[in-house]
Amino acid sequence: MQPFVISEHPNKYMKTIRSITSLFIIFLFSHLILAKGYSGNYYQYSIDLNTVTGNKIQVTLIPPDINQDEIIFRFPRMVPGTYHIYDFGRFVTDFRAFDNSGSELSVSRLDSNSWKITGKNISKITYFAEDSWTTKNPNNKIFEPAGMNLQKQSNFVLNAQCLFGYFDGMRDKVFKLTVTKPENFYGSTALIPEYTDKTIDKFSVSSYFEMTDAPIMYDVPDTTILKLGGTNVLVSVYSPNHKINSKVLAASLKNMLEGQRKYLGGNLPVQKYAYLYYFVPPEMKSQGSFGALEHNNSSLYFLPEMEESDMNDMLISTAAHEFFHVITPLSIHSDEIQNFDFDNPKMSEHLWLYEGMTEYTAIICQVKEGLISRDEFLDKVQEKIIMSGSFNDTLPFTVMSKNVLDKYVNEYTNVYQKGALIGMCLDIKLRALSGGKFGVRDMMKVLSERYGKYKSFADSGLFDEITSFTFPEIRNFFSLYVEGNKPLPYDSMLSLAGVFYSKKATVKEFTLGRIGIAGRTGDSYMEVVGTDNANDFGREMGYKKGDKIIKINGIDTPYEKFKEVLNSVYKKSKEGDIMKLVVLRKDKNGEEKEVTLKAKMYKVDVQEENYISFDDNAGAQQVLVRDSWLGENN
Repeated sequence: MQPFVISEHPNKYMKTIRSITSLFIIFLFSHLILAKGYSGNYYQYSIDLNTVTGNKIQVTLIPPDINQDEIIFRFPRMVPGTYHIYDFGRFVTDFRAFDNSGSELSVSRLDSNSWKITGKNISKITYFAEDSWTTKNPNNKIFEPAGMNLQKQSNFVLNAQCLFGYFDGMRDKVFKLTVTKPENFYGSTALIPEYTDKTIDKFSVSSYFEMTDAPIMYDVPDTTILKLGGTNVLVSVYSPNHKINSKVLAASLKNMLEGQRKYLGGNLPVQKYAYLYYFVPPEMKSQGSFGALEHNNSSLYFLPEMEESDMNDMLISTAAHEFFHVITPLSIHSDEIQNFDFDNPKMSEHLWLYEGMTEYTAIICQVKEGLISRDEFLDKVQEKIIMSGSFNDTLPFTVMSKNVLDKYVNEYTNVYQKGALIGMCLDIKLRALSGGKFGVRDMMKVLSERYGKYKSFADSGLFDEITSFTFPEIRNFFSLYVEGNKPLPYDSMLSLAGVFYSKKATVKEFTLGRIGIAGRTGDSYMEVVGTDNANDFGREMGYKKGDKIIKINGIDTPYEKFKEVLNSVYKKSKEGDIMKLVVLRKDKNGEEKEVTLKAKMYKVDVQEENYISFDDNAGAQQVLVRDSWLGENN
């Protein structure tokens, strides 16, 4: 050890003494902090994915500063984007709290989501969180993209609302998370780790909202990164049977994202985005609610595992919808969303904007950027009109939105049907009034500039706000068809863009022969389920009940592509052409054999509901609006 030498210079001597004193004070204070288990005025959570037991994982929390003798700890009843009360605390057990000396404090459970902790100096909390995907409780199952999956050594889907809680009045503090992981696992997320190595990831976010806004999927990585302008897009895939991989999926998503980039003016509105895909194998039991949940910089998908080519349209449509949520409600939203109440959620009146406009934008973007044809676009519009018919068409959309958690819970999915159609009619109306110069894309841009991610609007003032920078007629549109009880006038609205609509129409069309066919998501092929009403063409084809249609005119027809292939064949055919179908038919031994059916095609009178088509005799003004609406080159 070298001796300590006092400097002969007084100033240097005093500086040295002060430095030593400061270092001693810092050392002493640090020692006291460590002795108390003090972590700073933030939440410090930790989990170890290697220690999952059964379907539960232990969670440890070193809490922020708490200066009261009694406090409530909570889990949320609901999180943004779900539109359903789930009571996430139902899946938490063995909740315990400890003071600085390690003594256990008094804890009483108040309800499904909250615990009262009594005692001073809370230094640690521990509890177990259950896998919501495999819970044995059949009541009120959580939609998988909002839940948690704990497949030890295979896959972990982590949503903060299932794992982490908060103290009353303390949701806006920093949340830090340490995840101990299997050595060969990677955590796919929109978050950027503060620290990472082979076995540990550390994350930090500024609030509980941001914690719930960033799901993480851990597994052996199958990831691809797309670079689109200034945006990095992570595509992460878990496909147990390896039917889908991230590279192929990313290639499909790239075209869609490029279309969205152009639609939005050349740039995507985020620097990093993560697509997290969990594909459900046939052998895995689920509640069957396939779908996705959006976040500010990511989206999480729970979809059936099948050949990628068989579900490409579903993948792209869903991904397009979820990505556009970066605009609404994540960047344009009301006070109810800006100040979301996790304990007593209050709904906004404007689901037509958040979900409906998002769904419409995802479709109109595809036709404007040439990803689908105009005819394919009309097919999607007709499908939404038909599906919307099963809901209450005189229920004001604002009233439904405000009460969607309870009174009108069964009307919710109409946001993806009528909500999108409201967006379509509003778009056409704006373009007709502006001579094709202004549509909903422009409307959303103005709203983004006036508000944005950190500024919200008042629910009651939105319609007047939009009217202030558009046209007086738009306020009447909202009054009649969104906050009023009038059904959307598809005929007059579509006519503005040279599109013919009729509630019922007799048209001449090709058919498969008036047979009954059926299929559902997950099936390989459409199946003939009835031949009793077959016409001459159907009888000449020689269908039999149970036939599975695998090819039409030499083109493979998996279930997901059946309608697309059939419509394509119809459009390319003329009366007198031969249609050839290859079906799988069981022989007398029950074995499926390929059988070819064929007959001359001819058109028959068909009574079609919600018939929609382009008007070949549209006037110049109608064509101007149409081209502005759908894109001139499509």
